[in-house]
Amino acid sequence: MKRIVLVGGGTAGHVEPALAVGRWLLDKRPDLDLSFIGTKSGIEVELLVDTGIKFNSILKVPFPRKFSISSLIWPIKFLIGITQSLQAIRGSNLVIGFGGYVSAPAYVAAWLLRTPLIIHEANAKPGLANILGTFFTKNSFVAYPRTLEINRRFSKSICSGMPIKSRIDNFDFVQIPRLRQDFLNSLKLPLENRTLLVFGGSLGAQRLNEAIAPSKNLILESNWNLIHVVGGTNKLPENFGNYRAIDYIHEMELAYAACDFVICRAGAVTCAELAAVGLPALLVPLPIGNGEQIENARDLMATGAAQMIANQDFTSVWVARNIIEILNNAPARFKGISKRADEVIGMKALELIRLSK
Repeated sequence: MKRIVLVGGGTAGHVEPALAVGRWLLDKRPDLDLSFIGTKSGIEVELLVDTGIKFNSILKVPFPRKFSISSLIWPIKFLIGITQSLQAIRGSNLVIGFGGYVSAPAYVAAWLLRTPLIIHEANAKPGLANILGTFFTKNSFVAYPRTLEINRRFSKSICSGMPIKSRIDNFDFVQIPRLRQDFLNSLKLPLENRTLLVFGGSLGAQRLNEAIAPSKNLILESNWNLIHVVGGTNKLPENFGNYRAIDYIHEMELAYAACDFVICRAGAVTCAELAAVGLPALLVPLPIGNGEQIENARDLMATGAAQMIANQDFTSVWVARNIIEILNNAPARFKGISKRADEVIGMKALELIRLSK
């Protein structure tokens, strides 16, 4: 039996692409033995439930971005992560990595074991773990064409697009009226109103929550429904009128079908999903990391269906002054863009395991 190890974790942006490829592989080759390397504290623990993919946890070892006392013990923790990854990878035929801090020790372990490695970079501006990964493999994929120019380590990569859930990548626009009706009925929201969806990714976004809160009534009085995904770690506000607060939505394709406009972060998966379902959006890039979310937003903005505002400017005062004008002038849903990146990466994976011993 051929064994493939998927690696990624921390946020849904690293886990969802891995699961999309994993589902494609299991659909084509049910005999494959798939496992996943992540951390016990990441969202991967929840998302892997009922997937048939085994889970192996390793120590959480984020790269230190500035000097501190804790950074002095980072090399020791990194070695522990490599050791744990060696145990999880040994005997496998292929490792497929999707970035995030959990990936770096696994990439080193794959190299030490001489196990073939594929990496996929989800963000337009590559992260440190995947930059490290390019030193151990020539089999790299990127989601954005711009990445080929931004970082020379990825200049010869294949632009596959973003692996996302097949139900979103193959979004059935014909079914939108039925899906919209079912989803809004489930929340007891009126069908005659347009609907605004606000969410901050798998971990939520306190900044978005705080900025939107004072303008709830203003939005509702303008005949909009407001679906507010606050994140599982944040306090759930009370529902009232046509406002519905939800901690997390597992079937985002239903929410996308029901909504007319989105306010959200500019994570790589989020931008790819919005492009696939053709939803206009106001993007508020998360101001951490290496600025990758700003780069992620640019392709969606180029379609004319997205606007971007800096995180520090997205305040409750700004929302109160601008939100109604933005909603009233929101463009219509556009024809989605499907990439089938799961198939592109999956086909390469099957090719490599055929060549493996």
